[in-house]
Amino acid sequence: IESGLLHNVKIEGLVSPAAQRRLDVSLGKEDGAPLVSLQLYPDAAGMAVKGQVSDVGEAAFVMFGRRSFQGGKAEVTGHLIAGGADLTVEMAKVRLLKTPALARILTLGSLHGMADTLNGAGVEFTKVVAPVTVRGSKLLIGHARSTGPAMGSTTQGVIDIDSHTVDLSGGN
Repeated sequence: IESGLLHNVKIEGLVSPAAQRRLDVSLGKEDGAPLVSLQLYPDAAGMAVKGQVSDVGEAAFVMFGRRSFQGGKAEVTGHLIAGGADLTVEMAKVRLLKTPALARILTLGSLHGMADTLNGAGVEFTKVVAPVTVRGSKLLIGHARSTGPAMGSTTQGVIDIDSHTVDLSGGN
């Protein structure tokens, strides 16, 4: 998906009766393999969201036009609310590429992290759990936890898609 275009978009829904409303959305890779699947359905707390991403790196490129991640799988769960959504995103085996200098310095504390950083492979996280609040074009990240062989970290902040800004802070 070098062009960042969506392929094999499929949307199915059921709108009546009200108790059975449902929307299923799937996006595929150019080769037809699934990339993102998302289900919206009613539950006791409102309209639930459940989704799977087969390749976080490709999905991030399609959504944001940047190659900041490589590989990885993700699950998204949560609920829609007025003006956005309250979600939990869990990723596994994803690499953060083009890390800022501070992240490079932090990973030098382990030999594995040093090797990954020096060979340009990025920083691998075996597990990432992030509460994400979506409000308009803003993604509010609240105390995301990342663990991997090179480092562990916590992160919080705001990503504004419309203004193309990222304001994140955290530590290891």
